Amino acid sequence: MDNNYFLKLCSAVYRITELFPKSEPLKFQIREMANKILADLIYSSPNYFARKQTLLKNIEILKYYFNISEAQNWVNSRNFLILSKEYDTIKQFLNKQKIDKQSKEKPSNTFNSLTNLSFRQKEIMKILNKEKRLRLVEIQKFFPKINKRTIRRDLSSLFSQKLISRYDKGKMRFYKLK
Repeated sequence: MDNNYFLKLCSAVYRITELFPKSEPLKFQIREMANKILADLIYSSPNYFARKQTLLKNIEILKYYFNISEAQNWVNSRNFLILSKEYDTIKQFLNKQKIDKQSKEKPSNTFNSLTNLSFRQKEIMKILNKEKRLRLVEIQKFFPKINKRTIRRDLSSLFSQKLISRYDKGKMRFYKLK
C-alpha cells in the first residue's frame, strides 16, 4: 500500500459520488470523510496511536455512509461493495501494525516511512539498494555539490528511521539497507 493506492481509492469515491443527485448532502459528506481518511493515511502525525484510532473510526463512518447510499439505489451496489472491501483492506493493514507502547509511535517499516523522505534521502536509498554497502565518502561521490555534513545528517536520519543500518570495520563506517 502506498500513497498512489490511497489517491486512486479516494478518486474512485469521487467518481462514484458524481452519480448522486447534484444537491445531495450525503455526496459531500462521503467525499469529506474520504478526504479526511486520505489525509490521515498520507501525512504522518506525531501520535500514531491516536491517528490510527481516528482512521479506523472514520473508515467505519464512511462505510456507514456507503450503506445509506446503497439503499437509495443511486449507483450499482457493486460499486459500494468494492469500495467497502478496499477500505476494509486498509483497516486490516492498520490493525496489523505493531505499536511501541512507550512512544506510541508508528514503527518505521510501515507505508509512511518512505513518504517522509527528502529527494536526496530517497536517492541514497536507491544507491544503497544498488551498491549494497557504501562508506560516506563513496556516497558523497553521487552528490558532488552537497556538503559532506549534509549527507551525514541524511544518513543519520535514515538510520534513526531504521531504514538503513551502519556498521564499523576498523576505522571505516559502512551503510547498507536493512
